[in-house]
Amino acid sequence: MTRLTMKWASVAVLVLTVIAAAGMARAAETTTTTTNPGLGLGRKQSELPAFREFLARGGAEMHGVDIQEHVDADGRPGVAGRGVFALRDLAAGETVLRVPLSLLLNVEHASASPLGGILDDFRLSDAEAMAFWLIYELTRPERASPWLPYLESLPASIKQLTMFYDPFEMKRLQASPVAEFTSRRTVKMRNKFGKYREQISKHRPAHLAEIEFPVELITVDDFLWAMAVQFTRLITVQVKHPADGEWERTKCLVPLADLLNTAPADQINVECATNLDSTHFECATIRPVAEGQELLTPYGGAEQLSNGQLIMDYGVTFRNNPSDLVALPIPKLRETAVAYDSKMRLLMAMSLDRFDRLQLPVLDHFESIPKELLAFARVYVSTPSDLSDLEHVLELMKEHRAINPSNERRALELLLQLTNEMILKYITTIEEDETMLRELDAESVPNANAVNAVVLRLGEKRILSSLWQLLDSAIEALPESKQALEDVEDDQEQVVHAEL
Repeated sequence: MTRLTMKWASVAVLVLTVIAAAGMARAAETTTTTTNPGLGLGRKQSELPAFREFLARGGAEMHGVDIQEHVDADGRPGVAGRGVFALRDLAAGETVLRVPLSLLLNVEHASASPLGGILDDFRLSDAEAMAFWLIYELTRPERASPWLPYLESLPASIKQLTMFYDPFEMKRLQASPVAEFTSRRTVKMRNKFGKYREQISKHRPAHLAEIEFPVELITVDDFLWAMAVQFTRLITVQVKHPADGEWERTKCLVPLADLLNTAPADQINVECATNLDSTHFECATIRPVAEGQELLTPYGGAEQLSNGQLIMDYGVTFRNNPSDLVALPIPKLRETAVAYDSKMRLLMAMSLDRFDRLQLPVLDHFESIPKELLAFARVYVSTPSDLSDLEHVLELMKEHRAINPSNERRALELLLQLTNEMILKYITTIEEDETMLRELDAESVPNANAVNAVVLRLGEKRILSSLWQLLDSAIEALPESKQALEDVEDDQEQVVHAEL
């Protein structure tokens, strides 16, 4: 099958500055016996047959596979979520799922709905508009929504996402940047919900009454649930524009395909994309799959996601994740800093002027200190004498070369200080976390959120520890020339460590 590439859409992605983002089961496939307050949205425990009928009526196909309930450690089906499993041995290259594009849901459906005229009057993001539209479809009188069997198959609780962690669970994250990113994102969503609900309720009350949308009954929990559905399930799909035949990308909810769970890269056995006729979203095996084995697809496209992204957007983590990252806070260059204008010019030239954090990958991905990190530090600790020939310094920066020996030492010492400060903010050590993880694994029913928190912070600490060792070795390897030591002493008063 000739197909186009696809990636699971991560609504919030861990970037250099901020997020603007247990086991293998998708967080959205976790059920509980409680539903959200307010309108009581989410899964009804008896809805799977109705969802199957919805798929059949819409022309969705399953070949050699079926939807099955995960069984938890106590043998209870459904509590641990759902997945797609092989009913027979599958060869590589078999198309196992076909979903007509007519079954996909995206923001265009929200705009075209009776609610769309109101939503379009406000500056909502696509995800926010989709959230209100999903709630509208779930609350339509007489169960009139054509999407209802799908929407009612969604989980009532998505408690593995960090945005739903209780205070005790948040403390497990310790000093992880994910805790701060989660707080920022959740506060932002809560504030926007309050603002938009008030605006919508007052904007066209007659129209709201006509379409019978009880916007005043919607709670922030309902809204967060609808946003979380998108975090965990949106897929970036390529579709062919009917007018000009050009391919374009759109983020969609894809019934059936969004039941596929994920795993580390070496366990992925199926990939999905739009067919060349742009009629179906199809999933095919990329390696043989044995009968009874679960079908697993990558989230995030070709690049495996970091544990920070995975735990925030999907409620999962991978142990020893080769794509793991940690965001190291870096100090802000103050306008009162020595040679501020020159430093800002250099940072802007290196596209490092807007960040308050820099990403650090696992050690295997950098055998030397990350270039962007070292470039920032060289500029930050530079003195007027370092910058006397700014054009020459700029060339050195672009070539990722040291400005001079004394500047290099100060830059490395600054980075060592920043790394050490972040390590000390974690309550437990790497060894203690490794012991804790073994104890959690030994429990009859491991606490998924606790496991995820330990795996997350353990990966971050390993990255920071590796960087610390790298920096310490680099400082030890610096020449201890008399001139270098004199330069350090001469520049001592101008060094801006006091700004930290």
